[in-house]
Order: sequence, then C-alpha cells, then structure tokens
Amino acid sequence: MSCKFKTNGVKILFYTIIVILIILSIYIIYGDKENKTVVVDSRKKENSISSNFSIGITGYDTINPILSKNKDSQYISKLIYNSILTIDEDFRIKEDLAKEYSKLNNKTYLIKLKKDIYWHDGQAFTVEDVKFTIENLKNIKESFYNKNVEKIKEIEVIDDYTFKIYLEEEVDNFEYLLCFPILAQHSYEEKTLISKTNNHIGTGNYKITRIDTEEIILSNERNREITIKIYPSVTKLYSAFMKEKIDLIYTENINYEEYIGKIGYGNNKSLGKKHGYLVINTKKIERDVRQSINYAINKNSIIYNNYNNKYIIADFPLKYKKYLKDEDINIYKYDINKAKEIILKKGGNSNLKFNLLVSENNEKLVLAAEQIKEQLLEIGIEIKIIKIREQDLQYYINLGQYDLILLEETIELNSGLNNYLGYDNISNYYNEDMNQLLKDINNIKDEKLSQEKYNTVLEMYLQDIPFISLYFSSNIILYNSKLKGNFEHNWYNLFYNVEGWYIEM
Repeated sequence: MSCKFKTNGVKILFYTIIVILIILSIYIIYGDKENKTVVVDSRKKENSISSNFSIGITGYDTINPILSKNKDSQYISKLIYNSILTIDEDFRIKEDLAKEYSKLNNKTYLIKLKKDIYWHDGQAFTVEDVKFTIENLKNIKESFYNKNVEKIKEIEVIDDYTFKIYLEEEVDNFEYLLCFPILAQHSYEEKTLISKTNNHIGTGNYKITRIDTEEIILSNERNREITIKIYPSVTKLYSAFMKEKIDLIYTENINYEEYIGKIGYGNNKSLGKKHGYLVINTKKIERDVRQSINYAINKNSIIYNNYNNKYIIADFPLKYKKYLKDEDINIYKYDINKAKEIILKKGGNSNLKFNLLVSENNEKLVLAAEQIKEQLLEIGIEIKIIKIREQDLQYYINLGQYDLILLEETIELNSGLNNYLGYDNISNYYNEDMNQLLKDINNIKDEKLSQEKYNTVLEMYLQDIPFISLYFSSNIILYNSKLKGNFEHNWYNLFYNVEGWYIEM
C-alpha cells in the first residue's frame, strides 16, 4: 500500500511539474508577444499629430487683398475673405457668397446672396458690402482686381441680399471675374480701403488673431492656428524652409533646387498662368504643313532645355479647366516620322521656308525659337528667326508680315478661346462653325452641354491647327516631410484641401 502510494505521489508531482512548465511556456511565448505589442503601441502614441502649421512668405506688403501687390498675400487672403463666386480645383465656377446667379442678357447679371453670413466681428454681411467693394475697387487702378470690375457700369441694389450688375459691354466669361474678395463696408475707409482697425476682417473660415511685421496668426472656430511667417528675402525664406522653421512655401521659381536641394521635402506642381504658344499664319501656311509642324515640335525637349524641366506641356490653352476635356481626345503627340510623312506627301520640302517672329526681350523665348528652328529643319522646313521689340509686334501683325510668331501670354480668370480661334485672331483663322461654337459655349451654363461643345472645338482644332500650345509655367507648393495631406491646387487657390493638412511629429 505504502509503495503504491509513493508511486502515485511521484506521478502526481511529475504531472504537476509538467503542467507548471506548460503554463510557464505559454506565458513566456504569448506574454512576451503581448509585451512587444504594448511597446509598439506606446511608440505609435509618441507620434503626436498637430493641426497647426506654418507658411513662409516674402515680399509682404499688406494682407488687404484689394491693395496688396504681393502674390503670397493674395493666396493667404483666400483663407480670410470670400468672393461673390469662386473657382474649384477643376476650374469650375461655384457660388461662394452668392446663393445663385443668372445672366439676364449679354450685359446684365442678377445675383442673390446667401443670408446668415457674418463678418469676423459679428456684424451681418449684406449687399452693401458688395456694392462698397466694387465701387471703391473701380477707383483703385493699381489693384490686382481692378480689371475684374472695370467694365461694370452700375450696381442696382434690389434688397439686402439681391442686386443686378450692368456692364458697359459684353464681357466673355464674366462670371469668372466675380471671383474677387469682398470687404466689410463698416471696417474700411471709403476710397482708400485702409482698415479702420488693427485686424482686417473677412467672412472666410480663418480670421486674423495677430498681425505684426514678422508674422500673421490665423485661427478658425476650432482654434486651429496657421502661422504666416514673413521673410525679407527669398534667400532667407529658402533657408528657413531647409531648417524646418516653416512647413510650407509656394514658388514659381524653376531653379528652387539650387537653394534647397532635391531631398527632404515634398512638392506638388500645377499649371501656372504663363502660356507659351506658336501662332501660325493660316493664310500663308497650308493645313497639312501646320499639322506636320505640330508633330515635329518636341515640347518635352523645349521644357527640359529652357525651363529646367519644371514647366508643363500644354496641348491647349484651357488645359487647366480639367472638367471640360474628354480624356479620349489626344491633342498632342510628338511624332517626327509622321511629320516627315506629311511633308513627303506634298512632294518634298524645297519651298518650305518661313519666318518666325519672337520678342528680343524674352531670352528664354528666343532660346525656344532656336530649338523650334532646329526641330523643323529635321523635316526640311527652314526657319528664319526675326527678333523684334515687343511694342513692334502689332505693326508686323497689321502688315501681315509674318509666318510664325512665338508668344508668351498670361492667362486671365476669364480667358477663353476667342483670341485663338474666334473673329480677328492673330492666326487669320476663320471658320464660321467654330465661331458659332464659341458663341454657344459663352452662353451655356449646363456643364455636360459645355463639355460636348468644347470637345467639338478640340476636334475641329486638331484638323486645322491654327496655333500650337507649347507649355504652361508651373505653380509649386513645397512642404517639409512632417506636413501631411492632399496638396492638389491650381493657380487660383492653394488651399482647397487645407482642412486635411496636419503635422506628424
């Protein structure tokens, strides 16, 4: 009995030890993993997130957008002020302070404003603020927005939130010109538009909480802060960005990498306002030759050699209006063999000699002309470059003494296609069907119908090639590695997605 008891006792002790070892093993294996998970989680928590960030600017004069001549200030003002109408990322026109608008005839517009909108000091926004801004803006000729209102003849106030605009003459795409900041009548001096208080007030999502010579602090209803740091020179701005003293800057400088290098930051590029294009005199150069020239010009090469590969290929002047174009329509494709094939079908190239006018004051444009000369020589077309003074261009146009002209222009808010394809265009191009299409487009508000008309214009353009778009300049947002978010933008507004930007520490 006692021997059996001892044997059983040993077995029990043995099994007990085995169980303890199994439990200990399970604890070591899974407990250790659990501890490791906790360590990872705690590290993640150390990566704090802040919605506050800073922007660097230079050349600052005033935050008042009507008086400022500084592009950085104009962009910052989009956070503070609203407009009657505004423009979205794809360059559609949208209501802003306006609830709705309608074109009554070619020179009259009816606008109804939104109610329950207040200035940052709590006073109600009314039509009188709009009238005050427009009437004073017309008298400030040096204002960035003076052109927006120069053709306005009269403002008729119907009630506190309704008014009519009467124009002196018809203005193409006038709705786009209603995208200018509205000021509070009670807060600014009449005629000078100088602020009566230390802080400028708007109706936008952000208000100014502090302003001095070195920085401007903006905040919204959730107490989020955006700090605008002001620098006396571009060199100091770039230096501060490299040292991560600021989170974001905006530039049009194609050589910015010479200052800040190529690594350690992100960038987002959009189409700029400069548009380079080649005018073709359709009375002197036949259609098949124009098509050949279009195939023969290597736009990538021009951008790479002359614009540090920072400019963007242009296939049509309204490329920035993304919502219009059918993606299936391929406007531009460099194809030197296709270009040669067209020339050969004409029976050779012995008589293809053209002059090319270019402004002598624009060094990069002259270089681009030289490249075009070389590219067209490859298909047997001889080009004689004539450098002219910019003020003499109209003289040559009036006399018709040109075959090709290389131009660079600034795109405006209400730019359309009439200057390129409509009556009295420089290319001497005439097509009555095209004229009717352009007229229809100017009077259509339905987006789908506008797209259909626009794409018909593109198809007709591809057949006739009265000009060739070459490039757009670029708008560039540079942001450091800690700033996260969607930085898509256009030359009208940098801050479409600002509410989603944050700093990850």
